[in-house]
Parts: sequence; C-alpha cells; structure tokens
Amino acid sequence: MTAPASPDLQITYRILRQWAQRKWQRTYMDLSLAYSGQATTYFDPNDATWNDILGQIDRRLEKHKLPPLSGIVVGVNSNQPEYGFWGNCHRTAVHVANAEARRLEYAVILKEIFAAAWPATLP
Repeated sequence: MTAPASPDLQITYRILRQWAQRKWQRTYMDLSLAYSGQATTYFDPNDATWNDILGQIDRRLEKHKLPPLSGIVVGVNSNQPEYGFWGNCHRTAVHVANAEARRLEYAVILKEIFAAAWPATLP
C-alpha cells in the first residue's frame, strides 16, 4: 500500500477543529505530528502540501460563512500564520500592505476562529 500524496482533509480538519475549540495556536510541526498520530503517515511540516490542504479547508469553510481555520497554524518564531495563509481564500485574499496592519487583521481573524461553532465534520 502506498502512502497518500497529501494529508486527508477530514483528519486535518478534525485536528484544527479540536485546537480551535481549545483556543490553541500550534505550529506546522505540531500539525505534522498530530496528523501522523492519527493517520500514521507523516508529512514534513515544510512540505507545500500543507499549504494546499489548509487552503482547501479554508475555502470550504468560507462557503459556510466560517473564518479561515488554518489561521491557528503558525510559524515557530512568528506566532503568525505562514506558508500561504494570506491569499488562500477570499477572506485572506486582500494583500495587507504592512506588518502592523497584517497583525491587526490576524488578531480579528483569530478571535473569530476561537468564537466559531465548528461543525463536527468539514462541510
């Protein structure tokens, strides 16, 4: 049996949903480790497939008026989303011109993520 080419959407969503409900921000390494614990397949935290999967999740959630959940996955040193968060869905498509404006917008998004009522499965 060959390993999947990319992380499973539902497994990834369940991990993010649990973190959001606990009001946790976690790193890409945390996501890779949590995923491998549930799916027994490891994807490198620097692998571009995470970008694709997180973007797919955010775009599906956006159709249901939910905030971009991938915002809780942050860089180790920045405590801010990385790897393509800005631009992966309509909500984050607006290019924020400077670091301070981006930080302020991210604070609003993070508050929405932590307040959202997340469905049990990815819609």
